[in-house]
Amino acid sequence: MASTIFVDVFAYGMMGIATPLTRVGTWQAIASIYFDGTGALRSTSDEGNTWLSSTMPVKPIPGDSLYASPFESALWVVGSLQSGSSSAIFATSNRGSSWNRVDDGAFTGQGGKFISLAFSDDATAAGGQAIYATTTKGLVVSRDKGSSWTPVAIPTSEALTTVATIGSQTPNWLVVGTERRVLVSKDAGRSWSPLGLGLAESKQYVFVAAQRLFAGNKTGWYECIGLACDGDATKLSSTVDGTVAVTEYFHAGLGHYFLSSNSEESSWLDSGGGGGGWNRTGLSFRAWAPGGNPIAGAVCRYYGSPTLGPNSHFFSISADECEGLHQLQRATPAAIPRWNHEGVAFFAETVDPMT
Repeated sequence: MASTIFVDVFAYGMMGIATPLTRVGTWQAIASIYFDGTGALRSTSDEGNTWLSSTMPVKPIPGDSLYASPFESALWVVGSLQSGSSSAIFATSNRGSSWNRVDDGAFTGQGGKFISLAFSDDATAAGGQAIYATTTKGLVVSRDKGSSWTPVAIPTSEALTTVATIGSQTPNWLVVGTERRVLVSKDAGRSWSPLGLGLAESKQYVFVAAQRLFAGNKTGWYECIGLACDGDATKLSSTVDGTVAVTEYFHAGLGHYFLSSNSEESSWLDSGGGGGGWNRTGLSFRAWAPGGNPIAGAVCRYYGSPTLGPNSHFFSISADECEGLHQLQRATPAAIPRWNHEGVAFFAETVDPMT
């Protein structure tokens, strides 16, 4: 979840990052992480009218570092030990007056560092909750209230970012962001599949709010409406300047034009793919790749069907229009003509109607 840059009046105007507000029983807390590397816990029991400042035994991670424990009325903090060589999880039930270490140190003692946590219903775990963590050594799980940790097999060697669970599903869905995509397990980590339809292939951070799944990065945040995002993220072959080439094709027999921003797809069409007959028109342009332009929006791509129709592609930069078609696709049986989501075509800036 996003952090906020702020000026802390408790620390003589020092600038830093504030983590999202976390509620624990009758009090709430944020972690202040200053740009000089230090940090502190700020808590309130009167909805922000007064605040208590206390020290923390670790330097919290920007973003996901504070968690309300499901086992007792306590706050957990994940962060680096002061030496910086390892990380740990600590808990406080008295707003930071005292802290107890949650993990036994065995995992981090082997060089692993915690990144983010997620709690999931699990009748076989102590307290009825399994705890999953993304770490610098992959995905791990604890079934003894965070004391010991064991690896969870995941079909990627990519660095992990965040982990989230969707408790409205039975069993709970386990969602992980990586440096390239989003993966989901619907059976407590035994098998995994991509959950990236509508996203471009890039580093993804995931979180759940009110049982709604979000993923995002510096290109923006996206919601997986209805959890109907099964499929791969779109791969865009960007250049060092953050752009991608978009090539126009024409099929004389169909009288159709088509735009491709994927170099592998273009090579496939050039070699006779798509039924053959697709030829480059000579028109091409540069569009933005993920992260190439912070104000560029995603252009979605939809296709009908060569048999049922519509036998055509549709592109739009309108988020409302893209989601409208996505909802229509989910409500329309596959045997009936409909628009089918094929992912993100490229990124572009919207036209200013005033100019």
